[in-house]
Amino acid sequence: LRLPRNRNFPPRCVAVSPDESSLLIGNSRNGELICLRRRTPAEDDRDQFPFEHAADFAPEETANWLLNRHQRPINDIAFARDGQRVVTASDDRSVCVWELGAGRPELIERLEGHGARVNSAVFVDPAGRFVLSASADRSCRSWDVQMYDEEYKQLQQDFPEAVDSAWQPAPKS
Repeated sequence: LRLPRNRNFPPRCVAVSPDESSLLIGNSRNGELICLRRRTPAEDDRDQFPFEHAADFAPEETANWLLNRHQRPINDIAFARDGQRVVTASDDRSVCVWELGAGRPELIERLEGHGARVNSAVFVDPAGRFVLSASADRSCRSWDVQMYDEEYKQLQQDFPEAVDSAWQPAPKS
């Protein structure tokens, strides 16, 4: 795997999609998630590595393979069984849920509420709606990705002074 010189921090975690079409790498120094697609055999036979090399992209193509939604290192990456969603767990005390499409993954939801780094996260259903996360705060949380925004709005309405301003739904893009 060849990475650009400014992105050569050691990987902390890796995951390959169930259909083996994508490789995701979590950076050990910051919250960058590197997403590489499988190469076709005709594309490049210089080496045996089956995925794109980020170093081969021009600097302006960074948006195609580099995702920056976590502020601290990513500790875990897991795919839903159908391969359409990905969940990441980070030192920044958050869990991010991503939708994989034909292009790069898009952030669906940033789930916040743990009091310390999140060590791992997994989908507990085939469709990728429910997430279970484990944290250094000695807790496991169950998340309903589809209901997260509505639950936050209800808490904000019922307990406006008690809702931590750091616990915010991800901006919709």
